[in-house]
Amino acid sequence: GGTVCDDSFDGLAAAAICKKMNFTGGASWTSDESFEIQSSYEINLDDVDCDSGEWESCSFTEEANCAHSEDVFLSCGEKRGCEEGTEACSSGDQCIFSQWICDGTADCDDGSDEAYWRNCEDRWNAGTRVWISYLVMLVSGFIAVVA
Repeated sequence: GGTVCDDSFDGLAAAAICKKMNFTGGASWTSDESFEIQSSYEINLDDVDCDSGEWESCSFTEEANCAHSEDVFLSCGEKRGCEEGTEACSSGDQCIFSQWICDGTADCDDGSDEAYWRNCEDRWNAGTRVWISYLVMLVSGFIAVVA
């Protein structure tokens, strides 16, 4: 996993990432915060530029020309479509109990609860403020992963 640089990042990129993660939208984002854990990761994406609030409209580079002081911190809306204590599978049409995420058994029909991009061994969550710390390849592109 790694972080995302704020170069070219804007509200459309925030909305696209939040939607791809099955949140209701990109409420806000900033790059002026710092946590010690950031220095443990490389900056994996830079120049994230989206033409709409859909991840498929986004372009980016994997070679960063910035420092961790420019890492993106994203605050998304609420999770869509699932009751409290459950999470949506990537397909968006199935909810499973949150404790089933990264439990070693594929409970989502699409297997997304155990997908490699979840970084099951090293996930991090800071409440509703989500540090976009893990970005990995997922069929059609990159996706931000949250705990």
